[in-house]
Amino acid sequence: RTGRGQKYKVKHLERVNDLKESLQRSLKPNGRQGRLFEEGEANFAIPQVDILHLLIGLSEAGEPVTEWLEKLAPLRPHIRAGLRFVRTERPDWAAAVGRVLDVMEGAPLLDRMG
Repeated sequence: RTGRGQKYKVKHLERVNDLKESLQRSLKPNGRQGRLFEEGEANFAIPQVDILHLLIGLSEAGEPVTEWLEKLAPLRPHIRAGLRFVRTERPDWAAAVGRVLDVMEGAPLLDRMG
């Protein structure tokens, strides 16, 4: 949300596909480029907001996020904290963020279907 009452929306097709390509390039193991962050630091090679937007966009589109969560496993604590922050700041994204957090926390699928 901007200061003038405008809202931003994750563009499902364009933005999510661009983010997938960008993250795939960053995850390729060729020297430093394959490292997501420095050990013991939160110095991201990939902007954390891009990771959050990808996961939220996939969730809103009904696509699975497990593959990306596995690829980004070392960043799980940062992703979880970021998603919780986004959920409080953007109530309109709460459902999509909640689905990603449920997957991360291993919530049973049948509880969500009821």
